[in-house]
Amino acid sequence: MKAFPKDTKFQKFAAHPLAQLAAAFALGILGALHFGISLSLLLSITALTTILAAALLVANVRSVAENANNSKHQGLVTLLVTLTALLLGATLASIERYEVPANQIKSLINEGAMEVGEPVELTGVLERDPEVAPERLYLQLRVQRIRSRTVSHKSSADARQSESAEREASGVVMLAAVPTKASAQEFAQLDLRYGARIRVMTVLERADRPGGLLMYGIPNMKLDKRGVVLRRIELLEREGVKFLCNANVGENVEANLLQRDFDAVVLCTGATQPRDLPVAGRELAGVHFAMDYLTASTQALLNGGADEAPIHARNLDVVVIGGGDTGTDCVGTAMRQGCRSLVQAEILPRPPDERAADNPWPEWPKVYKLDYGQEEAAARFGADPRDYCITAKRFLGDADGRVQAIETVRIEWVRDNGRFAMKEVPGSEKTWPATLVLLAMGFLGPERAGMLDQLGVTLDSRGNVATDPATGMTNVPGVFAAGDMRRGQSLVVWAIAEGRKAAAGVDEWLRR
Repeated sequence: MKAFPKDTKFQKFAAHPLAQLAAAFALGILGALHFGISLSLLLSITALTTILAAALLVANVRSVAENANNSKHQGLVTLLVTLTALLLGATLASIERYEVPANQIKSLINEGAMEVGEPVELTGVLERDPEVAPERLYLQLRVQRIRSRTVSHKSSADARQSESAEREASGVVMLAAVPTKASAQEFAQLDLRYGARIRVMTVLERADRPGGLLMYGIPNMKLDKRGVVLRRIELLEREGVKFLCNANVGENVEANLLQRDFDAVVLCTGATQPRDLPVAGRELAGVHFAMDYLTASTQALLNGGADEAPIHARNLDVVVIGGGDTGTDCVGTAMRQGCRSLVQAEILPRPPDERAADNPWPEWPKVYKLDYGQEEAAARFGADPRDYCITAKRFLGDADGRVQAIETVRIEWVRDNGRFAMKEVPGSEKTWPATLVLLAMGFLGPERAGMLDQLGVTLDSRGNVATDPATGMTNVPGVFAAGDMRRGQSLVVWAIAEGRKAAAGVDEWLRR
């Protein structure tokens, strides 16, 4: 093979050892600089490139000396060295990330024996989704050392003012969330993921485990706590997020302290105020809100004694009032606990088997279906446990004050001044055995007493926390809200979207 005529200047230049060494060296430097590699790593890679290229060039020089008249052999060696240089350059181009173990980040954060809660900032940003390799953080190679300022908490008003000025001047930030909802967990993760400066994040959780609704509001058979929820929580902890449990803001934690000690506060406590059923006998033992029942069942399961739950359906006649997802979860849990009978009372009419004329695609299909809880109940008791268009009139109890039965009446929906209204059907009363009644009739928004009252945030016409549509900030500067407490009871996917929006709003606020 004859690559070039023997007498060309190009061949003489390409075959020269110094020219080939310079080409390999230049490719290495350009590849490293293009991908932003640090100076120390650049020098190391360049040195390795030089050594390898020099070794090949020595072989090339010897080959040329031994085969001075063999242009074919000389061309092959020249081609080999050129390809080697290109390969080294491509190798440099593939080095996009430098892995930093999570424990190394933690040791840097704790450097200098800093107190818990001290503001810390890393000047680098995350480059890859931590879920790709949960045990590692991937930081851009331009990451600098951690900058921290020791801020002492003093008692006098003048000292607190001085502390605030120092923190503002240093540019160090700290975030806090107060969650009983998934969006706060997502917010904590996304602040680390999408190019935001790494900040210390503290999550205050009023329950004994973090995770909010994902931990205690959804049964374990529907969402595995150890394999999904706890795994995500451990991932966030390795990223530096601090979870403080049994911290009920507004009760054992003063809400105004958050504003004093943190630069931004994100409220994600959900829409946890349940809708009650004020009928005769409501005070009887054995009548519970659905979330109290689901929380107790999951908590007992995670503590290793599922049968020791304080509210248990074993050998009881269960009546679930409400037909939504929470009601279905109550049905599925009661079935697994071995209930004796089960009825699910639904105040709305039975949905049609096919789409109605006023429910066209692509709207959500409002059609009859069996969810997992109803399927299991039907398999055991022979039919769908739901009874439609009925409402409770009163609860009946025994001499010990425990519920024993529920009296219902059938209703029909009629138009009244253009709106649908309930009308009882005379003579349709019915009494059902009920030794455990679970109220799953939805939620009325966030709990007002305690945290919201202490912070002084305003509510909208629906009773949710009012926020700026663009930033997610409440009427209190530096206090944000996201999730169900801002938009009302909804789905987890909305909580995730709310968390991302709040993260962007807080980041913008802190950059001012």
